[in-house]
Amino acid sequence: MIKKESWFGRMGLFFSIAYCLLLMLPTAAQETPICADGMRLFTHDLLWDETPDGVCIPQNPQRIAYSWIFHVPALIRGDFPFVGIGRQEYVINEFPEWEPVIETIPSIELPPNLELTLELEPDLIIEPSWAAEENYDELSAIAPTVVFQFDRTDDWKRLAEMYFDAAGLAESYDALIDEYEDRAQELGELIGNPEEIEVSLIWVNELLNLDTDYSVGGMVLADVGFARPETQILQQTPEEIIEAGGYPFYTEISWEETPRADGDFIIAYGDFVTEDGLSRLDDLKANPLWQSLSAVQAGDVYYTSVNWAGGDIAGAHNLLDDIAEAFGVADEFSPNPYKTVPEDLLETAD
Repeated sequence: MIKKESWFGRMGLFFSIAYCLLLMLPTAAQETPICADGMRLFTHDLLWDETPDGVCIPQNPQRIAYSWIFHVPALIRGDFPFVGIGRQEYVINEFPEWEPVIETIPSIELPPNLELTLELEPDLIIEPSWAAEENYDELSAIAPTVVFQFDRTDDWKRLAEMYFDAAGLAESYDALIDEYEDRAQELGELIGNPEEIEVSLIWVNELLNLDTDYSVGGMVLADVGFARPETQILQQTPEEIIEAGGYPFYTEISWEETPRADGDFIIAYGDFVTEDGLSRLDDLKANPLWQSLSAVQAGDVYYTSVNWAGGDIAGAHNLLDDIAEAFGVADEFSPNPYKTVPEDLLETAD
């Protein structure tokens, strides 16, 4: 049964937020925040445009309400002090092995639900810019709120670095990203001379999407050392493409333009588990233009349902595993550190 909040409970929330907002008024007009004892000025080039001079946050936050869905397993491994996450079910769906741990972290929704967030008594809140447009004043009255600008898919590593930095865990980020980059380098060495292989990365949807070197998957391919077809390398800056109304992380092409999808090796990903997705895959394979591609004729195509579009440290490790499968070196490749949950974390969850 869903518990209904009383009128007194709702008014209590209102007055709590209103009181905190009044306390903030003396510093709200200052251009550069002056932080109280026990606080520090947090700045980052990916901070929301509305807080360009930084935000005063606890020096060592202990209760972070993280209203987001990416990097959760990596943050857990880095001892990030969660009290809530944006969408628990999304993270569990992406990383089912982590369910025993993730299900212990309450969902605060995305954008964050004010009542749920207030009940968790966070000392720091993190949320994306598109959510902050609705609730920044109310959230920052509950706790200092770090808002990150989320409009550039090439920023997945820097965004992760930002979250760890806000939590005072910069060294944890360095260790985890080094771990990923070491596996990427190892994979390139197992494959051998990846720089001589142009990998075409394609999202099979209603039309074909060529993932560019600016996409998350494109960045992982680059970390392994692969070359990319010229059709998938940006010829303009991302800003120029966005200003023109386009998407810098992929180029949508019609079925008639299928020859643009060729490469030395093709990775084609999509929803190949549902009836609609399998039907699209069958249509692709039956397309004469697809069959005319040199990589297809050589048998150098790998079809996968792995999500190549999400920007996440644990997800990037999954992409490395997928590449290892595609190139037949999975048995020699080092284990994915996110495929099993460390015993100490499972014990804590119990």
